[in-house]
Amino acid sequence: MTDCASRSWGNNGCDGGFSINAYNYIYSKSICTDYYYPFNGRENSCKFTSANDTSFGNLFTVTKILQSKPGDDAALMELLDKYGPVVVSIDSSSWIFENYHKGIFASPKMSSSVCDPDNLGKF
Repeated sequence: MTDCASRSWGNNGCDGGFSINAYNYIYSKSICTDYYYPFNGRENSCKFTSANDTSFGNLFTVTKILQSKPGDDAALMELLDKYGPVVVSIDSSSWIFENYHKGIFASPKMSSSVCDPDNLGKF
């Protein structure tokens, strides 16, 4: 994804991007597993040329892209229940991420109940 769904797809390679742009790439082009195209920790030129190239093994594609409203937990849970795994993105450009390193992120603007480990998985 870093190499192929990069600048021409509206993303910035190792400098970040948007999951919807990456999924639009998969929808249009297909994708292989990391076994055939492993991430090596840096941005390179895209080696994937065609869905007909058998050196990349079995290819996978996205057949439907759905998006829920930001902050609508009920809609997100419905998509998860109906379609399976979902991608959740977070805008980390805010100053509140400046000192974040790992673990559960708690913003001063978030409800304390959201960050309570006893509530994880209950939303």
